[in-house]
Amino acid sequence: MKQFIPIIFALFFNSCSTTGKIGDKTILYGECNEGYFACTQFELKEDMTFEYYMFYDVGGGIIKQGKWKYANGDTLVLNT
Repeated sequence: MKQFIPIIFALFFNSCSTTGKIGDKTILYGECNEGYFACTQFELKEDMTFEYYMFYDVGGGIIKQGKWKYANGDTLVLNT
């Protein structure tokens, strides 16, 4: 459960939307550009996997990986 708390907060505060079907292409939210001291990015991949990357300047970065699926129309279920 502790693994989901950072993801839930990041998705809540950095929510985005897309008009295309997610499974058709790789979608990246919150790209970490060069020169940032802290950032997060969330990537949904075509093969039904995802990567959540958190970079904390001095503390380094953390990558969480897992699988995703559609629960219903506009809801995704993430499993790490």
